[in-house]
Amino acid sequence: FYTELWTGNIFWEVQSALPVDGKPICYIIYADKTRLSSFGTVQGYPVIVRLGNLPVHIRNRQGVGGGRVIGWLPIVPDESKHHNKSYYTDFKRAVWHKAFECILSSIKDKSKIGAWVQPPGSDATPWHVFPTIMILSADYEEQCIMSLIRGSSSDYPCNICHVYKDNQHEMNEEYRLQTSAWSQDLYNEASKLSSASSQNDLLQLYGLCFVKNVFWSIEHCDVHRALSFDHLHAFHNGLFGDHLRKEVIQRIEKLGFANFPSWKDLYHFKQGFMNVIFTDGQKYKALSKQLIFIAHNILTPKSDPIAYILLQALRAYMELDMYAGLSLHTSSTLQAGRTKQSIFTALIKPSKKPLKNWDFPKNHSLKHLFDNIEAKGVTLNYNTKPNESMHGSFKESYQRHTNFKDIAKQILRVDQWYSTTSFIRQQINLHDQQLEASQACAAAVEAEAEVEGHDASLADEEEAATVQLDYALAASVHGHRGKGGGKLSIAERLKDFHLKIWFESLFSLGYLCISQEVLLQIVQYGMLKSYYASLADWRPTTNILRCSPSFNHCPHYDFVLAQTAARPLFAQVVMIFECNVCGKMFPLILVRPFDQPAGGRSEQKDQDLELYRVKTKPNSPPCLISIYSVLRGALLIEDTVAPKEYLVVDMVDSYMFLRMQSLSYVGKPAGRRN
Repeated sequence: FYTELWTGNIFWEVQSALPVDGKPICYIIYADKTRLSSFGTVQGYPVIVRLGNLPVHIRNRQGVGGGRVIGWLPIVPDESKHHNKSYYTDFKRAVWHKAFECILSSIKDKSKIGAWVQPPGSDATPWHVFPTIMILSADYEEQCIMSLIRGSSSDYPCNICHVYKDNQHEMNEEYRLQTSAWSQDLYNEASKLSSASSQNDLLQLYGLCFVKNVFWSIEHCDVHRALSFDHLHAFHNGLFGDHLRKEVIQRIEKLGFANFPSWKDLYHFKQGFMNVIFTDGQKYKALSKQLIFIAHNILTPKSDPIAYILLQALRAYMELDMYAGLSLHTSSTLQAGRTKQSIFTALIKPSKKPLKNWDFPKNHSLKHLFDNIEAKGVTLNYNTKPNESMHGSFKESYQRHTNFKDIAKQILRVDQWYSTTSFIRQQINLHDQQLEASQACAAAVEAEAEVEGHDASLADEEEAATVQLDYALAASVHGHRGKGGGKLSIAERLKDFHLKIWFESLFSLGYLCISQEVLLQIVQYGMLKSYYASLADWRPTTNILRCSPSFNHCPHYDFVLAQTAARPLFAQVVMIFECNVCGKMFPLILVRPFDQPAGGRSEQKDQDLELYRVKTKPNSPPCLISIYSVLRGALLIEDTVAPKEYLVVDMVDSYMFLRMQSLSYVGKPAGRRN
């Protein structure tokens, strides 16, 4: 499997090339310009480094163990008299690499001969470490500067392979990979020529610039292999934000985004998106997850055949986005991702009436996505998002801690203060945690004798506590929503049809065998936390499920995926409550099940767009299920043209995406493929 940087192939290639006692120190370097002033007239160019030997949850955070600013590059201003002049472009890139040479000077020689480092502990054996740059994380513009190719307008615009500009959409073809050795040989060959024009003409044939690359001086670093797939800019801000989204906008006048149900960590577009341009890639990511569920009834094969193909391409893109974002990959997920990549390529392949020109670098970068994962682990290792999140602190430092003159030194000084205080705070927190752990251990030993006499009662309490019903709302006619107090005689309410159904269902669960005159205490809740192990990385995950007539001024009744005797079932939560019967607690959920066959007229569309459809029986009474049968929460959206039919939003997270591919659920059409 592939997760961290050291699960990739490059790490072990470097390790194999080192002496027996050598240990690679793998740096992840990011560089990008950022706006410091509100109008963007003042810019900064920070260089941020992260240590690839640390786990991703430590490395990608801010503070101790996270990113550190190691340099501030000069920005050569654009001048009108040099506009679109290749010599001036080469000059700016030469300045960039000369400045970067100063930053890398401390590891240049050590990358070749290594350095001895004494680890903590007086008896520990010194480490023989070899620093190298394993990942370069940047947007396409900065990647072109790092690799010294001529950019998107050149004949060969890819930083990784030698693909011709008109063939970038052909992702199933194999192209020669670029290497540092190859580009350095071409540079040396051009250096032998007498004139600048002849040097430029030679390198232009290969899409390169006549500038010496600073990364050639770092041992075990191939700049073209170090450049990595940029999930944020290539997909969310690029392929979707700048291309697929615009194609959809051209074909749709109005979409019902305000009716899309809300979900944790999924942005809700109450005002639509038609004329909105976002600078936040997360909003484009959320938009891509919702768009197909809104547009599938508008862009149909009859109304717009080309737009329907576009929707199929959007669905393939959504799946590729999910594969790109997985925090753990196996050989099966990589193979599935490559298969989906081929499908996407076939859908956008130019025809007699092409949808658009798909020959652009951010689309072509998809070809190298899964090779990058095999080489350097999952995209979390080289995503630009953690580094771009640091731009806000630079802007704040500029506005609050500088006099707007000689800003680089002042901003870097503030950053140094922040790093120092973060380290001090981390040490204090660590001391407090150790002290609390020591006190808790002592208290546990002291209380052990008292606990032994109450093992049986405590076991019952712990079993009841496994369901966490966090809070309740105001009183209702069939019980109470406040914690504590308020008993209700069920026999008094048996005339209520729905309550009678609930009561009969309670007995059908097999837990109770008592008379109907018994007094039940019912506590109704407005929220339930569902805990489960994620299929994506096997880690514990939480869903917050709400059941409220007014949550943020709107009714909010979430959906769940529950396990039945036959197979999993989708259902909508109607009520969450807990029954106290003769001292025993029974946590239950009243749900509206989606247990009817779905499909019919929409079956072909569901196949083409890979939609998961469920259906409930009209006017059917709700039923009771145990809280323990809930597998996880689910996000469903009603199909506006098919009453009582809902579509499962399978890409709300990686767990649901992987689960729905193989889930045999109640109501699934017989011929539906997964």
